[in-house]
Amino acid sequence: MEKFKSILHSTKGLLWRHRVGLLILFVCMIVPLALLEDLMEGVHKQHNWAFDEQILHAVHNHASAKKDFVVLWTTKLGYWVAWPMLAGTVALLHYIHNNRGAAYLGISVLGAGLMDGLVKMYFGRVRPDLWTSILPESSFSFPSGHSMISAALGFAVVVLLWPTKWRLPALILAPPTVFLIGLSRIYLGVHYPSDVLGGWCGGLIWAAGAFFIVRPLRTAPKISS
Repeated sequence: MEKFKSILHSTKGLLWRHRVGLLILFVCMIVPLALLEDLMEGVHKQHNWAFDEQILHAVHNHASAKKDFVVLWTTKLGYWVAWPMLAGTVALLHYIHNNRGAAYLGISVLGAGLMDGLVKMYFGRVRPDLWTSILPESSFSFPSGHSMISAALGFAVVVLLWPTKWRLPALILAPPTVFLIGLSRIYLGVHYPSDVLGGWCGGLIWAAGAFFIVRPLRTAPKISS
């Protein structure tokens, strides 16, 4: 009995020490992986989800000239802001000798972009054509690259800022930013909601997987909080 209690106590201690990693593993890898598997199977079988067109029509019914302007700038965050921010952050991390963090950020975002292109070519899903978009796209639809890259970038930034006083601002700003970028793709009619959902899942899985491989916080320099 005492031996069992000792094993139980050791197990609890082990789980507690690795609670952050286990939480990331479950929330950002296992759950998204299960959802992404279902989405990929549906796309492969050319299954049409009712919610795809329903959500597209519901969002488009609230379109207006003012919203068009805001959405155009929001969706451009995926390229005009994300890539310069990536380059600047990698350079800063390298400057403060956090090469592991710089490598993690680069692998997370660039890897997500590469994976998006490969998955698009594999599935070859045609983009929705329910109305004429104000910002048309010609590449394949599944998954949403904007959603995948922004999810990977948001996750990686939160991870790298976790030991600092910027943890809370990152946690507050990253999720809604990623959500709005995905929503902008639906508003523009260039992606199905399932494309956006697949992109979010793929970005989280990739960045979380890179976290366990690169371990960016292991040798990160201490930053005063």
